[in-house]
Amino acid sequence: MTYGEILPGAIIDLVPAADRDALDSLLSNGKEKPLIAPMIEFAGVYYHPPSLHPSILAAVPFLRGVAEYGDVSQLFGAMGKLHLQRASSSKVPLAESIMPFGYVYSHSGRACL
Repeated sequence: MTYGEILPGAIIDLVPAADRDALDSLLSNGKEKPLIAPMIEFAGVYYHPPSLHPSILAAVPFLRGVAEYGDVSQLFGAMGKLHLQRASSSKVPLAESIMPFGYVYSHSGRACL
């Protein structure tokens, strides 16, 4: 079972399953198309996500998948624009506006969002 791993040459993280109220594992090595599945084998080890209560699945902002973004400066430029737009359209201070965007793994031109 895994809640996410940074492995030599790859990452594994949790994403919501497309066809059920559960989680799948996402494997990205930055070279091939990322794999999303209920169970993933990497270097002889099998990884699968935990079974979580539906209230946790609804409350936690898990990654939504993988998207091409170009280089790191393009990724963070786009993220910065979103933060500024959100901060300017609300009364939320800029530092607090960053929190809902979650986190991003950058791995060879792909972002796990």
